[in-house]
Amino acid sequence: MAKERPGLYAMIAVAAILTISSNVRIRKIESRVQVLDNRTHEIQNMLPNLQSKVESFPMLKQENVIGTPAIDKFYEIGTNRVYLEIDGKPVESYFTNQSTIKLER
Repeated sequence: MAKERPGLYAMIAVAAILTISSNVRIRKIESRVQVLDNRTHEIQNMLPNLQSKVESFPMLKQENVIGTPAIDKFYEIGTNRVYLEIDGKPVESYFTNQSTIKLER
């Protein structure tokens, strides 16, 4: 019978090999998809933590907060502020170098 239909048997063999090869490829793809899906879930779980870190990152702000209508510059960290300029003047200008501590003996 093999002599009567050699082309048919060859096609069946090729089809079987291609089916096996396709199944192996499909399993590899499914495995990679699962890895990517797991990684996506890990990243989604990290997002709230990253978002809170971004929100707590110091932001330089410029607005009138203290004193005259001049602009104040400050970093806002959460609910705290670190002033760089108040009423358009550097913070250092509000402190004098003449202040010294006198020790009594």
